[in-house]
Amino acid sequence: MNRPGQAKRLQSPPKYGFVAVLVISVCLGLSVPGGASLRSDADDRAREGMATIDSLLQIPDPQAAARTAAQLWQQMGDNPIYGWQLEGRLGVALMLADEPEAALPHLESVIRQQPREASHHRNLGAVLLQLNRRGRALSEYATAVELDPGNAALRQEHGQVLLSFRDTKGAAKELHLARELCGGCPEIDQPLASLYLMQKDFYRAVPALRRLHLRAPTTETRRILVAAMAQANQDSQLVAFIAALPASGRSTTEWRLLVEGEGRLGLAAHSLGAVKALRADSGPVPVAAEAKFWGQVALNLLAAENFTDGLRSVDQAIALAPDNVVYRNNRVVLLTRMGRDTEAREEWARVLELDPSLESTATKDQP
Repeated sequence: MNRPGQAKRLQSPPKYGFVAVLVISVCLGLSVPGGASLRSDADDRAREGMATIDSLLQIPDPQAAARTAAQLWQQMGDNPIYGWQLEGRLGVALMLADEPEAALPHLESVIRQQPREASHHRNLGAVLLQLNRRGRALSEYATAVELDPGNAALRQEHGQVLLSFRDTKGAAKELHLARELCGGCPEIDQPLASLYLMQKDFYRAVPALRRLHLRAPTTETRRILVAAMAQANQDSQLVAFIAALPASGRSTTEWRLLVEGEGRLGLAAHSLGAVKALRADSGPVPVAAEAKFWGQVALNLLAAENFTDGLRSVDQAIALAPDNVVYRNNRVVLLTRMGRDTEAREEWARVLELDPSLESTATKDQP
């Protein structure tokens, strides 16, 4: 029989958000009429060894599990009851130890011996993903699902592999079935969110992303959630979410999305707060030097008829982007609304210097 090989180098684990789990039925001993047992020292040694291997995989210590499994398999690989069970554990241990090339022949051997067990096809599919043999991996996952159609975890993993092929239709079918089978389990949120984002269905992505972020908040989950809410035009949720974050911890994008969403809602409270911080020389650090942010703040305050703070905001935008015609035009509007006509005419002259074509589009707010 083949002996476990050594991988030439460590491989990266699969990037599909899951790890295959070995499921092998363990023979508990055969009985014969009269109550006699066929269990032997070899049976006990094999059963104890497999329990040890399983414990090591749970820790996890796959390297130790692989060493233990290899030793037992070398001794008992020809045993018709335990040989394939030990070899299967050896293959999984090598896979989890990032040695997919060494794991592959063992997992293939187990399938030849037990072709109707879905978990073996699942494990082989996982190691094939590690080896970037994605086409064959997809076939193994399809076989696993066919053999055990009611298994939610298999459906989920098959859906994730389909998603890696950008087969959103097939992935949606598998992932929705998985959600039904597992009763909306938390594990399904990640692949479903990925599916909806790939489909650009941001409205459906938001609830799954919210749950993910609530369970395990990170900078990345927050970034994706905020972007999805913005793409879904959920301005009320977006503003409420970002407003609840510490002001000092908001990113530049979050500050910008906050005031943009606020503007679409006809609000200006956070825009005014930014100007107050600017007046106190303690403006939001990430956006203090972003002209676009202050330009939006000025628009929000103009709409709220807070011309004084609006002018302060547009002046900040112009200081950062002095040749921006839009900001200077908005400054003309603010000055005119404040009755500062002389300054408005001077500013309008600067606007025309930058863009003479605007002379024919003057409005009642322009001098």
